[in-house]
Amino acid sequence: MAAAKSDRPETDTNRLIAYDLKTGSEEILFTSTHELANIQRIQTDGRWLVWADMELYGGGTDIYAMNLETKEISLVSAFSSEAPSFITPAYMNGSVYWIEEESVRGEGDDAVITGGVYSYDLTAKKKIKTAELKDIYLNNLQITANDGKVVWFDSGTYYIYDVMTGKTDTIKSRQRDAVNIKYVDGYIMSLETDDFKAQTSEKLVFINIATKEYTDSSNGFQLFYCSKDFVVGFEYYLTCFYERKGDRLIAIDELTNTSAEIIEASPNNVFITVDENEGRNEKPAKLKDEVEIHIYRLGERQA
Repeated sequence: MAAAKSDRPETDTNRLIAYDLKTGSEEILFTSTHELANIQRIQTDGRWLVWADMELYGGGTDIYAMNLETKEISLVSAFSSEAPSFITPAYMNGSVYWIEEESVRGEGDDAVITGGVYSYDLTAKKKIKTAELKDIYLNNLQITANDGKVVWFDSGTYYIYDVMTGKTDTIKSRQRDAVNIKYVDGYIMSLETDDFKAQTSEKLVFINIATKEYTDSSNGFQLFYCSKDFVVGFEYYLTCFYERKGDRLIAIDELTNTSAEIIEASPNNVFITVDENEGRNEKPAKLKDEVEIHIYRLGERQA
């Protein structure tokens, strides 16, 4: 599954397309309802397909789910905001999780946005509020769900919600903010920073949720995605591939002169990127803005 642009001059991504790797056939599953769209966070387990249909400039987000057996599409949640907001849902075991803004106090830089963590059971069609959030900002709207845990960040603290027990554990961050949070195999991975707006002090950290021990990484990722065994990170115009052993990353390979616009990771170590070639230092030179979809099966060491 991949998001794609239709043949029109805007830079938005307004279609969700299924592509059969064996036959090469394509099927348009969904077309955005937004005038300018940004379809992201495509996730599936073979039963359900979940995605976010965002307004390109952050004016609203609709979360959808498709039953892959019946092809029925359900609207999970619809949210609109006067300020830019990019809600990113997480899917796990038949439920969708997301952070939703609810109220704003103050104005400008002094504004405080509060809200909550929500879940939606796709079979029961039931929406539940899991937690209250005290301080929401643009970069901590991300939530991650994996291995029976839902993880989010609020006011200098990581929250780890156990779906089976209904209990929530907490871990204090070492810096004020945390962005691009991931959880897999007992570890939280995130970029911690003292100033998420400037993004000058971002540091990749691993946190063992059982021992609450921190491990710093020397990798200078601006953005990263992970499966259980592998991590793909981006450093300017480098796409870097790593094998993960607990809190250690072992370099496998890297690609240069690419700018990955979208990436999706699946639990079985398959990564899908939409790469825009920048056309620098290529002999012969490639066309600028040439776009390709790449599929990496890292467990098989081939692309």
